[in-house]
Amino acid sequence: MKRFVAWHPVLFAIFPPLSMFGASAWYTLPGQVAAGVLPFLLGAIAILATSLLVFRNQHKAALWCSAFLLLFFTFRDVTAFFEGWSIGEIEIGRYRYVLAVEVVLLAALAWVLLRLH
Repeated sequence: MKRFVAWHPVLFAIFPPLSMFGASAWYTLPGQVAAGVLPFLLGAIAILATSLLVFRNQHKAALWCSAFLLLFFTFRDVTAFFEGWSIGEIEIGRYRYVLAVEVVLLAALAWVLLRLH
């Protein structure tokens, strides 16, 4: 049986710098792209290794790591989208509220993944 390796956290991590390179390919050298991709790649590997210690399952750890990276990279866009929105006196587009919702989402996903067999 062939062993499955989850590559999606690595792909989620390197997409943003490679996307920026694609937008400015004429102005950027390949060495600069490699230097820009490396911190994202190392960060994703560190997050994946940490989540492997928590979940003790490669698939669950990779899913949680991908969700973390997705929320991390979309934080600015989500905050900009909800900027100016309010519920009563509470402006829900502020960093602390968006961050609190994202932390709750990640905690709920972790709880669900830990409960699954």
